Amino acid sequence: VCSSDLRAWWDSHHALWESRFQELAAYREEHGHCLVPCKDSIHKRLAVWIKCQRRQYRLLQQNRPSNITQQRIDRLNDIGFCWSPRKG
Repeated sequence: VCSSDLRAWWDSHHALWESRFQELAAYREEHGHCLVPCKDSIHKRLAVWIKCQRRQYRLLQQNRPSNITQQRIDRLNDIGFCWSPRKG
């Protein structure tokens, strides 16, 4: 893989993360929380993305390979993201 291909992949990955983050921030603004129901057909992609963020966070907590960064964790925390919704 050449560096320009890798950069293009990273840029698209970053853009997708940013897009979903903005979608979550808008959802929070409208609903007052970040708990998007898994069965919400309107926000299905957002719900899947949230599940992925929680999984990546758990991996990081277990000292396993994860693609979530501290900056992303901080941004999610800043909008009131719930890392363990089943625990209250």
